[in-house]
Amino acid sequence: MPTIEVLAVAPDVPVLDLAAQSEGGPDAALRALAVLLADTVLQHAVTGTWGTPGEHPADAVLVSTFGRTTMLLGQPVPRLAVPPEMTSFAISYQTTSMAYGIDVAGPELRRSIALGPGVLEYAEGAPLPFEEASSSGPAGANATHSFDHERFATAAAEWMFGCNPFDAIQGHGPRPEDRVDLASAPLHVFTPAPTSQSPAPEAGPRRGGLRGLFGRT
Repeated sequence: MPTIEVLAVAPDVPVLDLAAQSEGGPDAALRALAVLLADTVLQHAVTGTWGTPGEHPADAVLVSTFGRTTMLLGQPVPRLAVPPEMTSFAISYQTTSMAYGIDVAGPELRRSIALGPGVLEYAEGAPLPFEEASSSGPAGANATHSFDHERFATAAAEWMFGCNPFDAIQGHGPRPEDRVDLASAPLHVFTPAPTSQSPAPEAGPRRGGLRGLFGRT
């Protein structure tokens, strides 16, 4: 099933940086990816926006940075090596089943939620602050089919990012209640850098250990 995922890595709730910081550009994005995807060598391909990310290969990494927050878009986002002092925040949407996934993992917060149409399918961890403030929040794991899962997912996204990123991806402008205009924010596309294998050095006369150490032939 096609899945769209938005994930942020930050020292705190990402919206704090998103609301206060301008986007850092391709160089800042590459520095962040060097930490989060340390085993992958990437090169900048193009910059679009969240509203118009453009076409890109399946192995591309789409990323923006806002202060100390790194925010990625993917189908799904590549597996990251998140530093232990940082917190990751993610919301995913399955376009076929119209289901949502919410995941928060960090030193102080840990919560996983699965939302099907009209129902809370799974929840683990202590409730997050937005759940208490949301009138559509489920009371427990047995939510009824009258449960507004889309409203709940939007409340989660607003708490994380200051807006609903799926609206931004679809090219919609900010709503009056949004604190962040993500649709017009730069989104940098990185692709794996080509690897070249250096030719093996030609074999020369063998040197003994001490001769090699002292540079004698």
